[in-house]
Amino acid sequence: MDTAKILADLRAERDQINQAIAALESLGGTGAAAKSTAKVAKAASVKAKPKAKRRVISAAGRSRIAAAARKRWAAARSAKAAPVAPQAAKRAPQPVSAASKQKPAAAAKERPAVSKAKAVKPETSAQQAATAAVTSKRAKGTRRVLTAEARKAMSEAAKARWANKVAAAKTE
Repeated sequence: MDTAKILADLRAERDQINQAIAALESLGGTGAAAKSTAKVAKAASVKAKPKAKRRVISAAGRSRIAAAARKRWAAARSAKAAPVAPQAAKRAPQPVSAASKQKPAAAAKERPAVSKAKAVKPETSAQQAATAAVTSKRAKGTRRVLTAEARKAMSEAAKARWANKVAAAKTE
């Protein structure tokens, strides 16, 4: 069925009903009601404006806009990129040490109860200072490299945690 024809028929019926209501109200002597109904009937009979036609852009216009956008984004990226210090770029990321692989609580249990000032050796503090200097100069977005040994230890720890979780779930 043609929906445009159905809509036209329904609008014609609505207009006839509005006119009949207006005629009955005018016979009843209510002039204000008749005038307002006549306005509603007149507004209903006015056809709705057709939707505006969408504008179409050519392929050449689209390509010009895309090229301009690419140029803007390239400029924004180059402005954001900070120059990397040559020394920081040449340095390889530090591998994770065996001490840092342990959980802090487990490491604290294994350590003897000695004050921190006595426990820190001079060569250890020098190594820590060097590591801190390297990490502070590391270029943004670079990642530390894990040794195969560290990866294996992390994997085993994760498997052990999962096994504990599964065992706890079975006992409940």
